[in-house]
Amino acid sequence: MSKRILVIDDARVMERLVAGILNHQGYETQTAASVGAALELLAAQPFDLITCDLMLPDVSGLDLLAMMQNGKIQPYVPMMLITGLAQSECLDEAKTMGVLDILTKPFSPQQLMDAVGEILK
Repeated sequence: MSKRILVIDDARVMERLVAGILNHQGYETQTAASVGAALELLAAQPFDLITCDLMLPDVSGLDLLAMMQNGKIQPYVPMMLITGLAQSECLDEAKTMGVLDILTKPFSPQQLMDAVGEILK
């Protein structure tokens, strides 16, 4: 059975790019363009990993992680953030909250696969 990954990004191009790379490597993906849509998917089905853009239109990826942890909606699913920001305060907070990896845009398909492979091994 292939691992299931939820890809959350409000930029459709990035969402499709990440999901496409992961699908090509044999992972099953679902996509969401907002935290609201992601929460609906998380309530309905299990995932092995979440890749999430840090900055989303409704709330941040860190806010989503806090909602999952506080609301007990798949609170132990590993999360990897994807961001165009390189603010160390935000990245430190993400690690403290339990984010396992942070990819900074732009990144290569190999960097994405290495990060996902390391988390899911």
